[in-house]
Amino acid sequence: MKKTSLFFACISLFLFRCGESVTNSAIISEPIICAQAGVSASSARIVLATYTSSSDDDAVIDIRTVPEAMRFDVTAFTVKAGQQVTINVINTDSQKHNFVLGKIGSLNKIGAAADALAMSNNGAEMEYIPTSSEIIKASSLLNAEEEFTITLTAPMVPGDYPYMCTFPGHWRIMNGMMKVVTE
Repeated sequence: MKKTSLFFACISLFLFRCGESVTNSAIISEPIICAQAGVSASSARIVLATYTSSSDDDAVIDIRTVPEAMRFDVTAFTVKAGQQVTINVINTDSQKHNFVLGKIGSLNKIGAAADALAMSNNGAEMEYIPTSSEIIKASSLLNAEEEFTITLTAPMVPGDYPYMCTFPGHWRIMNGMMKVVTE
């Protein structure tokens, strides 16, 4: 826990010294080394804010897969209830991945259904997206360098809406959270 706090303190200090603004989005790709925290982000892309707005009414979120790491580069983003949201999913990994957005508290339910689907004869045919009322939106299965855009209106109920890759074995570590707030 202490390392995490030091890491974010280092990022904050870096942004302060560089005069960066984090009001809409800030992505740092330069090396950040914080010896006390034992963290080096020289090759990592760190997303500090997760969306850019073209107006107050919509949000655009770019989520990439992290090559050879089986994770998304954005693990959480916040939108307003009822806001128009565009999620651009970009597969920069050599493996296939998809993007499935679920209802509040649905990560384990959708994940279990995905595990069961992986064992069925038609899992690949269904692109490993289970049939579930818990799923709000899903992308197709993306090959390397493919992109998919999901457009939706954020739910009116505030809360944490999980997203994940349901390709066999991925959802447990390849997931994140869309946080819906009222203001």
